[in-house]
Amino acid sequence: MPDARGAPSSSTSTPAAGGYAWAVFALTFGLMLSDYLSRQVIGAVFPFLQSDWGVSDAQLGALVSIVSVVVGVLTLPLSLLADRWGRVRSITVMAFVWCLATIACGLASNYTQLLLARAVVGVGEAAYAAAGAALLAQVFPVGRRAAIQGAFQSAGLFGSVLGVVIGGAVASQFGWRTAFFVVGAPGLLLALAYPFVVRDYVAPPLGANGSAKAPLAQLVRQVFVARSGNLSFLAFGLQMAIPSILIAWMPTFLHRFYTSSRVVRP
Repeated sequence: MPDARGAPSSSTSTPAAGGYAWAVFALTFGLMLSDYLSRQVIGAVFPFLQSDWGVSDAQLGALVSIVSVVVGVLTLPLSLLADRWGRVRSITVMAFVWCLATIACGLASNYTQLLLARAVVGVGEAAYAAAGAALLAQVFPVGRRAAIQGAFQSAGLFGSVLGVVIGGAVASQFGWRTAFFVVGAPGLLLALAYPFVVRDYVAPPLGANGSAKAPLAQLVRQVFVARSGNLSFLAFGLQMAIPSILIAWMPTFLHRFYTSSRVVRP
């Protein structure tokens, strides 16, 4: 049966050999980097979008918020779908979706098309963290899971910083459209390799009666039954808010500060 965190317990999980486990970690970590590269590159191209299309700050903010909103709404249903459909298959499809949507951002001819492409990025990314964490919990022994999960989640921060750095460097040299191509394309290679390297596992029964197809309402209740868990969800969301705002708007702030005629230079 699954443990309290939803991962397979030690009685049902059989950690694989070290080499295979680390290969799974490398691919899963790489896709998490791709996930956040695709999510955060938008902040680096804000000044270029405003210059080319004359969009407002509110419209720029919506390009960030739409991804977060879609991820927040779809994480639970898509995670449940990944459990039933298979994590490896789901991860492969999700990675293709967010990578192709990121490339589509570079092909957008107007703001509305760009906003829709960003929403699709959120669709692809919604359940990836859950599915990836479940696979890592299955291939590593219990004593290593906390460190492995922490390392996996750190890819989000690395990817966020790299998305801004790479996006800004590429956009300044080759244009903002190219920045989306550069961060979107590498993830496609990882997505292609993923199903050939990673083996899925048979999920334990989800229902209290041993049924593998428990009613959706029952599964949702299990997720939100613990008060401490609900508070953790809330705290995690609030904790993510400030870094997300800084990552999204810091490039624009620095651009405006250093290009403003009001700045007195020595």
